[in-house]
Order: sequence, then C-alpha cells, then structure tokens
Amino acid sequence: MGKVCQAALPMLLIGYIILLFMNVPIYYHIIVILDLIIFTGLILYDMKTIQRIYEECLPEELESQAMKGALLLYLDFINVFLDILMLIADNS
Repeated sequence: MGKVCQAALPMLLIGYIILLFMNVPIYYHIIVILDLIIFTGLILYDMKTIQRIYEECLPEELESQAMKGALLLYLDFINVFLDILMLIADNS
C-alpha cells in the first residue's frame, strides 16, 4: 500500500498544478479527497514501517530511527490536517 501511495504523490502534484489553471470546484474537491486518502494510506504505511524498524533495529540506532519515523508521521499528519482545512474552507 505504501508503494501505491508514494507512486500517487507525483500524480497528485500534477493534479494540483492543473487545478491552478482550471477553476473547477468539483475537481478541487476530488483532488483534496484523493490527497486525504493518499496521506491516510501513508500514515498507515509509516506506522507499520516504524513498528518493523523498532523490532529489527539495533539499540544504538533506535533513537535516530525513532526521530526519522516521528518526522515522517508529523509530515503526514500535517498534510491530512491541511486537507481537512481545505475541505472545511470550501474554496470554490
């Protein structure tokens, strides 16, 4: 699932670039909802990756890997929060 979500990110970026030139409200909502779905999938993937790293990592590498995982989750949650705000704002 993580590979699919990561592969969808460039297509999502292209969708946002197209959205800059076309002012179609339904297209805007579709892009934001797809963005929300993709980043929710990335949150699940990152959680599973952090769990796997915790089980396999050496104790001296654990702190740096935990920071990396926390940063990935933080960025995913920020993107989900921004998507929810964009849906609430209803930027028609």
